Amino acid sequence: GKLASYLFHHGFNVYNVFLPNMFMVEGTEFWPKTVYKPELVAIVQAKLAQPENQALLAPIFPRLQSGALTPEDMQTIDRVLSPELSMEKLKRAWSDPESEDFKDLYASSPATNAREPLPEAARKADFKAYVRDASARIAELSEMPGPVFISGLSVGGTVALAAGAADGGRRVRGIVSHAPWLQSIDPKNNQQVMIAGPLDSAIGALGGQYPLEWDSHRIKFSPASIAATLALGSWTARRENVMTLARIPTAQVITDAEDSADNEASGKLHAALTMDPRVAPLHTRVNYPTELGVRHAITDPENYRDASDGRPGSWNRYYRTLYQESFRFYTTGTMSQENLARREEDPTLPKVACVMPDYPHRCSQ
Repeated sequence: GKLASYLFHHGFNVYNVFLPNMFMVEGTEFWPKTVYKPELVAIVQAKLAQPENQALLAPIFPRLQSGALTPEDMQTIDRVLSPELSMEKLKRAWSDPESEDFKDLYASSPATNAREPLPEAARKADFKAYVRDASARIAELSEMPGPVFISGLSVGGTVALAAGAADGGRRVRGIVSHAPWLQSIDPKNNQQVMIAGPLDSAIGALGGQYPLEWDSHRIKFSPASIAATLALGSWTARRENVMTLARIPTAQVITDAEDSADNEASGKLHAALTMDPRVAPLHTRVNYPTELGVRHAITDPENYRDASDGRPGSWNRYYRTLYQESFRFYTTGTMSQENLARREEDPTLPKVACVMPDYPHRCSQ
């Protein structure tokens, strides 16, 4: 909200929206989810009910939950669950959420039926709901003249990129993605989500953790909601979407002290966007060096304000220059790495009235 306030006070109309259905209740009940098709779950459950399979998988399941599967574990799972749920098929599916393999495995939801009550529609929303919802919000600005710029943090940062790809440059003229979450920084989390996440609450019946909680988040999530964000990240990085995004100016702002999003994944996306020298100047990527101690939630200076994890000082003391650099990108298409990583504001850009001289004082624009 503070970045939005800064941009508003310096000439931008600002439309601040929720991610789809996340305003409804606390928790992830109504968040988009990626779940296995019911008929596939029934087949898997039947296989898991067989005593010989239970004996094979019993020692493996705890390692699946912790993300510590061995190659031998993978072979055993393959032997029990193939051909419906082979590891090779899972790998192909997650590499492209538009593939037939993905569609064979996971339930999809059509665009929301206007006659269907929102709670019922939200419970069936798949990962594409992120894209559909963002596109609908852009469409609501149809009578407002001028270009549209998008910004978001974490999953919202990926949604901003996905929405830009879906828009195709018709209205969207610039995207700032703060710490985009395309996949988890921890590879074992991604493996866990690909295999077990789409079971959602059924994972509890098998002795798994529901809801899911990772050390890097310390927030309880539906496993299937994490699977949806992983699918969204994979969808955004599809070749077709990259080709579209390459024509739209993008900026990634990341931190080397990241504790949630995988910088390597977002770096690969940026490299793909800049592969063609004709469009490479449209894209920029700047970062906070590790020694500055800026963590994942970089846009609001009050994030991590209680320092309950034993790492005081992890809130972003450089938020003012971050806001300035967002303004710079939307008005010039460039960002300054030098200005981002310093406390003193650039006097040539609008100053940030939001002053927070000493943690934990409140900050308001």
